[in-house]
Amino acid sequence: MQGYISVALFLVFSSAGCVYFNTFYNAEKYFRQAEKARRGHEALYAGWELEDGESDQFRRPRPQKAEQLYDKAARKASKVLEKYRDSELVDDAMFLMGKSFYWRSEYLRAIQAFRDLEINFPDSEFYTRSRFWRAKCLEDQRIEGQALSLYRELFEGADADIAANAGWRLSEMAILREDYVVAVRQLQETLTSYPNSSINSLLWLKLAVTLGALEDSTRFGEIEFALNNVLDGKPNFDQEYRARLNLGKMRYDQGDVEGALEIYIGLLKDSSFRVYEGRTRLLIAKYYEDRGDHERAKNEYEQIRDDFPGSP
Repeated sequence: MQGYISVALFLVFSSAGCVYFNTFYNAEKYFRQAEKARRGHEALYAGWELEDGESDQFRRPRPQKAEQLYDKAARKASKVLEKYRDSELVDDAMFLMGKSFYWRSEYLRAIQAFRDLEINFPDSEFYTRSRFWRAKCLEDQRIEGQALSLYRELFEGADADIAANAGWRLSEMAILREDYVVAVRQLQETLTSYPNSSINSLLWLKLAVTLGALEDSTRFGEIEFALNNVLDGKPNFDQEYRARLNLGKMRYDQGDVEGALEIYIGLLKDSSFRVYEGRTRLLIAKYYEDRGDHERAKNEYEQIRDDFPGSP
């Protein structure tokens, strides 16, 4: 009889464990699906988001499918908190819920989730990441003082990847203020302090673009150095394209228009950069237009119009 009781108790506890694990598993599943939908949606616009000052008319719309999936993920994670408070997945659920709320722009709910994690689970593996995401919520709400303070704490005291990301966000906030000198200094400090971070190529690319915003022709050498560091590192697909494109733009600004055209045509011929073809052709058209070859420029513009009718 005692053996049967032991087996029965084991089955009860195993069943309870399976329930909360399955609930969190479903939350993770919806979150992964939401991330895939969001990134896929963003990729459709990747080839056009290369310059600041885009009009409201052409800003990327919010992906509804992703929003719905993030909502499902948050609801499932919330069930873990409501019904299984003593499980080992509570901090996991809080972190996932906070990120889901963030991507739905429900910043107050996201901040609450992150704060609850930080207060109740100071030893959690998600603690530092939670602070970074809370800073992102503050930043997106334009609560700049608190966001800056939190990013600076993370930059000085977090592990390399979180610290490097905090440095990147500090530079982005400076760029938003059009304080390019501060942004350049922050990016340089971040690269020096964390030279092997996972976002190294992104930091070099941001440095090159920010140096360009200074509109100082004496910085061309620094810009070229930064762009070559992007390509010499481990850039993702988007970063590689933007680095090569900006090398072309820099040559154009230096008066080497033929060298710029060579880079643009090289990008156009590379089938892996098909998603960026419209942007590349715009620069080729501008080359012909500036050279007075209006017929070839018109042909390029017409092809862009015909091949990308729904794009910016």
